[in-house]
Amino acid sequence: MLLLWPASVWIAIAFGSVASVLILWATGTCVWRLGRASPSLHRILVVALAPSLSVAIWLAIWLTCQLLLPAAQTMVSAIEQSLALGLICLVITGSMLGLARNGLRAGSSEVIAAAALLAIGLAIWLMAGGANALARGAAPDQGLILLGVLLLVAAALAGVPALRRTMTPAIASHQQTAWVPSALVGLLITVGAVAIIVSTQPARNELALTLDAVLKDWPTVVAMLALFVGIFSTHRLIATLERRARDLNQSLQLASAAAERARSEDAATGLPNHRGMRQIIERQISISQASQDLFSVLHLGLSQVKTIRNSLGQSTADALMRALRDRLLDVLPAGDILARTGDDHFAIVSPDASSADGAVKLAATVLDCLDRHVPVNGHDIAVQGNIGIALFPNDSREAEALQTHAALAWSASRQTGPGGYKFFSNQIGEDIRNNFDRLAALRRAISQLEFTVMFQPQFALASGALVGCEALLRWPQGDGGTVPPSEFIPMAERSGLIIPLGHFVLAESCRAWVRWRALCNRAIKLSVNVSAVQLAQSDFVEHLERVLIDTDMDPHCLCLEVTESVAMKDPEAVITRFQAIRALGVELAIDDFGTGHSSLAYLKQLECHYIKIDQCFVAGAADDPGSQQIIASVVEMAASFQMQTIAEGVETREQLQHLRRVGCDLAQGFLLGHPVGERQFINDHLLASAPTH
Repeated sequence: MLLLWPASVWIAIAFGSVASVLILWATGTCVWRLGRASPSLHRILVVALAPSLSVAIWLAIWLTCQLLLPAAQTMVSAIEQSLALGLICLVITGSMLGLARNGLRAGSSEVIAAAALLAIGLAIWLMAGGANALARGAAPDQGLILLGVLLLVAAALAGVPALRRTMTPAIASHQQTAWVPSALVGLLITVGAVAIIVSTQPARNELALTLDAVLKDWPTVVAMLALFVGIFSTHRLIATLERRARDLNQSLQLASAAAERARSEDAATGLPNHRGMRQIIERQISISQASQDLFSVLHLGLSQVKTIRNSLGQSTADALMRALRDRLLDVLPAGDILARTGDDHFAIVSPDASSADGAVKLAATVLDCLDRHVPVNGHDIAVQGNIGIALFPNDSREAEALQTHAALAWSASRQTGPGGYKFFSNQIGEDIRNNFDRLAALRRAISQLEFTVMFQPQFALASGALVGCEALLRWPQGDGGTVPPSEFIPMAERSGLIIPLGHFVLAESCRAWVRWRALCNRAIKLSVNVSAVQLAQSDFVEHLERVLIDTDMDPHCLCLEVTESVAMKDPEAVITRFQAIRALGVELAIDDFGTGHSSLAYLKQLECHYIKIDQCFVAGAADDPGSQQIIASVVEMAASFQMQTIAEGVETREQLQHLRRVGCDLAQGFLLGHPVGERQFINDHLLASAPTH
């Protein structure tokens, strides 16, 4: 049955298959090269839609062959039309690839399109029997040939600019009216092809026969029209999907750019954040390496922002940072870049400050602009700051290291007070690393309970009797030495580790006192130091009460020592906290008295039981009239407030005699007894007879 099919069917099958493969390949290549949207999405479109498009084209070619090729065709005419069909497929494929490769550049694209349409016109002329007509001596109508050529060239010149405008995503109006130039180009090609076909007499005769066959075989015509409508609809669907994919891709790119800006930009000030500053430094490093220039990185830390945020709110703090941003931008050189790298931190990258002297001038300018009050939301806010400076390439050639070194230099500058600056140095880095190491060792020592409590006796100066002791924390080392409290106590206070340390000292001291009472039935006074961090804890009084209950410590024998600077830092809050402590029966002492700036009115309201005279005054008790006068005044004042005085740091008999002479109540120091462990304290003081000095 298949062998009875006419040769036109086999020609259509053969070249329809070739055309389908070529069109499928060319479509995928063009879509990929033109890159009108996401490549991955276009691969899906090609795989999903190109096969159906190829099948539709194959059926169209088959039906066209059925109409154009008469049943009584010869082998020569079949070969002629086969070559024409092959030429059309190759020309379409080649022109698509040519347009894709040159990117639709002006001039060359029009030449490619015109050559392709003229080649297709030649193929149409061959299919219309032009070669057979010339062989029989029948010349074609030159006017119709010229008209067809002109129309095809015009179609190329009009079609390529229209395609170029259609592929421009920025002009939506061109895309909305793209069907107008497309219809015009299609009309020019159709009229030109008809002119070329009817230029030969045989073609006119065959055209009449074809029209008659078309009218008789109208179902085939309807099927052809349906196929071409399907092809056009598929083309429009692909165009719509590509347009939506392009819009989606643009939206994703905009969203990605916005997200990138959000990751690199501070929301409150609009300045680059820590991440953005690192990128800026990296770019500046590339520029400076190429030009052999130096630049500075300044880290500015402000000291009042956290307090303002806690007292006046986040909105006021953000407004303050914006006001400071504007003030800093006004004084910075044009090429410098400002960033906000933290809640209360700014950073500056300054290519202008290309030396240490330039960095010093810039730091002085920045600190000067902070001297004036900042008006924010009806408040005049005073701001203080410190600056750390790192230089490229002296301090580092990496962006992250430069930022870190500037921040470390800022941290070191804070130790000298506000309003200063400091350059990074290897010594600063070494000190910071040592601090980290010591802090890690302190954490480990706390977790492993490596600390011990020592006890220094306190004696009544009138009778020489042992009346109490002060608990002192010590950190022993493996080599037999100890870490001085002046080293680890400040570190513990800054890091918050003083809280577990304070809990340890209080509990251990109370347990030791309970053991002493059971051993020798002596209820001496136990003094324990309390830091500002401990006293500020909201649950401090509850914890104190819990320790007293758990250890069975007599609260009337416990005395908490608070330094004068802590007591006067926030007197109202301290008075409230002291009232709660006294309600438990625990006594209170003001330590290091005379080194701060006490208010006598607040001192009376504190209602403490003891005032400890600082050892700096006790050291001059024997020969310094000024110290002697201060000691006498403190003793007299304490007596008027019904308080007792304790002199600490007594090291000579002359000092002891003067303290007795002015009426000081209690004393402690190396002359009377060194801090010792619990067992030695029991043997040397609790079980021994009271010494008389």
